[in-house]
Amino acid sequence: MNSLLQDFRFGLRMLIKNPIFTLIAIATLALGIGANTAIFSVVDAVLLRPLPYPEANRLVFLWSTMNSQGVPLSSSALPDYLGWRDHNQSFDGLAAFYNGDFNLSSAGNPPELVQGAYITSNLFQVLRISPFQGRLFSGEEEKFGRNHVVLLSYGLWQRRFAGAGELVGRDIKLGGESYTVAGVMPRGLPFFDNLPEVELWTPISFAPKDNMATRNNHFINIVGRLKPGVTAEQAQQDARAIAKSMYEETPGDIDLGALVVPVQEQIAGDSRKGLLVLLGAVAFVLLVACVNVANLLLARASAREKELAIRASLGASRVRIVRQVIIECLPLGVIGGLLGLLLAIWGIDLLSSLLPASLPRGNPIGVNSRVLLFTFGLALITILIFGLLPALQAAKADVREALNEGGRSGIGSHKQGRMRRFLVIAEVALALVLLAASGLMVRSFIKLRQVDVGFSEHNVLTLRVPLPEAKYPTPKTADDPLDPAGLVFYEQLLERIRSLPGVTSATAATLVPLGAGQGWGKFLSVEGQAADSIDKVPLVRFALVSPDYFATLGIPLRQGRSFTNDDKSTSEPVAIINETLARRFFPNGNPIGKTIWMGPPENLLPPEALTSVDRFPRRLIVGVVPDVKGGSLNQPTPALVYAPLTQHRREGWSNNLTLAVGTSSTPESLTSAIREQVRGLDPDQPVTNVRTIDELLNRTLSEAKFSVLLFGLFATLALLLAAIGIYGVMATAVTQRTHEIGLRMALGAQKRDVLRLVIVEGMLLVLVGVAAGLAAAVALTRLMSSLLFGVSATDPMTLALITLLLAGVALLACYLPARRASQVDPMVALRYE
Repeated sequence: MNSLLQDFRFGLRMLIKNPIFTLIAIATLALGIGANTAIFSVVDAVLLRPLPYPEANRLVFLWSTMNSQGVPLSSSALPDYLGWRDHNQSFDGLAAFYNGDFNLSSAGNPPELVQGAYITSNLFQVLRISPFQGRLFSGEEEKFGRNHVVLLSYGLWQRRFAGAGELVGRDIKLGGESYTVAGVMPRGLPFFDNLPEVELWTPISFAPKDNMATRNNHFINIVGRLKPGVTAEQAQQDARAIAKSMYEETPGDIDLGALVVPVQEQIAGDSRKGLLVLLGAVAFVLLVACVNVANLLLARASAREKELAIRASLGASRVRIVRQVIIECLPLGVIGGLLGLLLAIWGIDLLSSLLPASLPRGNPIGVNSRVLLFTFGLALITILIFGLLPALQAAKADVREALNEGGRSGIGSHKQGRMRRFLVIAEVALALVLLAASGLMVRSFIKLRQVDVGFSEHNVLTLRVPLPEAKYPTPKTADDPLDPAGLVFYEQLLERIRSLPGVTSATAATLVPLGAGQGWGKFLSVEGQAADSIDKVPLVRFALVSPDYFATLGIPLRQGRSFTNDDKSTSEPVAIINETLARRFFPNGNPIGKTIWMGPPENLLPPEALTSVDRFPRRLIVGVVPDVKGGSLNQPTPALVYAPLTQHRREGWSNNLTLAVGTSSTPESLTSAIREQVRGLDPDQPVTNVRTIDELLNRTLSEAKFSVLLFGLFATLALLLAAIGIYGVMATAVTQRTHEIGLRMALGAQKRDVLRLVIVEGMLLVLVGVAAGLAAAVALTRLMSSLLFGVSATDPMTLALITLLLAGVALLACYLPARRASQVDPMVALRYE
């Protein structure tokens, strides 16, 4: 133990004795370890750490599938949930939920839109979560009329009600109606992915004969807890068998299937591969850093070669020398690891501000025991990586040769020179792989930005004005003659907004571009192309819009006309379709004037699904518009049917419309004026999700921007470290060959000859590294194919440009020591020792 401490103290003294070497080595390691720790903290929170629910590994989502209609995964209908809940053999419990907005109002406070969820009474029992205060829901509270109870999140309880202890059992106003507070949930409790953050819960409950409680609507998310020993695959087989029996009972229904996915896997979703690729990229940065430090240590070991040879000649074994050199490296790794951890703590805060909005937030991102353990393990691994090579080189050194070479210059052996050159080749290869990945992400991002979004107006402000059901009742059944009260509100609000200075147009819709608002899926039938069975009826997207929708957003007409104020509820039903739908159903003809309806042929429906009207509204196609991008620019646009807001009957209605306001000035400047107009109509009505159309575009691109930024940062760091490594090796080589260079110049060599000699030697190493890096890049970049858009993982142009960039930086790194070599004074060099 004493000898170990002695070697450790000697290592510390060596670091203090060589401050420039110490500073470079520690900074290099700290950057590598810090970057890896910061990225690992995100990976740990999203992919590795289970959600904070007891035995979270037994929790799964149960999804409906309708594969015959091209729907591999869907939310479920309420009757299907009840069938699975009552007949399964695989779950300890099945619960259901769907998200919703709630207008929270109270005396003395402005109205606020709160994100909530409608849940079955057993949801938190399935999750095994108890309330912080109060109680959970009872089964009786799922009955319509007894469902006005609410659970609050800890955060909402503190923020809105100042943590009032007497709140449980009292009433609060949600959507203009009184709800009794049943309890407060624990602090920091996430609701699955927490996108968006859910702050209150109320029971799922529908009035008798409400269309939402039928198999016509798939909107329920189902979560279950597997029985001990039951796998997700076994539960899926069980659910599929139940679905088949339910389908056989109602032959007019769709061909229903089931898909069971572990909750952790479902929440990670598409972010899994992206985060793992980022972790791999930052690991390459650490490897480059370790190679760089190993090169520095080899240079330092060169100066100590005679000392180590003397130790060996005095009886020190090879094992003792290896141990001594590695222990001497320990202070470097420890200090680099601690500084890396400090950098990671700072970097995590920065990283959190850059994370895309789509990344799950089920677990907090930060430094915990797992991250600390990772950092400690990383520091030990780096010590072994960068310390082992100099240690082995020192142990293998020939004592007699070392004493002879060291007696002359102390620069080091030719073997060490070869090892340092090999490390430079490895450094160049690693840097090229990272540069190639970064270049592909940049090109992919450029391609993404060039995607035609389908609209041209950018001075547009979007906002949501969700109306409470109690104050603005909606039709409950497909043949309900009641007009939604919200329609009058939205029409009056649009008139008020259009009269504001700086407003050029205004529209309301269930769906606006780039993922704002919500459309819904519907069956589509085309006259003359009717399906002969229910499972062959296609599904498309459907949106209700007001007449100025296309003009406000700058969506051009390809054919036909737009909607007008004459398209009323009493006039002929009309529709506008997008180009995807036109290509799919009218590939060789003009769709204008053709008839469609949003539903299957009526003869395919079971008797209980028919209404007193017995016929879906037949719509005349009056226009065709371009495909408009939704929430993702890199996904194909689905077939979409637009219909006028006023012709909502038998199509459904939403009290959660999104407004789009075209402006002649900065869109944000109108936010306050629009809020005033809303309050003028309803003082208790909040306005939410206020964003410009450009903000929606940036939000859509946030995930791609995040990846480009990090890949670019890692690649730049690797390039810088590789340049430092090349420079260090070439500078050492020039120092070793000062005598030889002086002799060449004394015999007549010109400065340009010396310059060429050194540069060619360095660039040969670079070319070998580039060749190895290109081979590795071609193999490894295929792993990130799913992250790219519009560019191949082996894109020749990207690889060529990256190679030229790396070669240019390497040439500069070789030129600086070459220039110093060309300025050697022959008389001084010939006396050089």
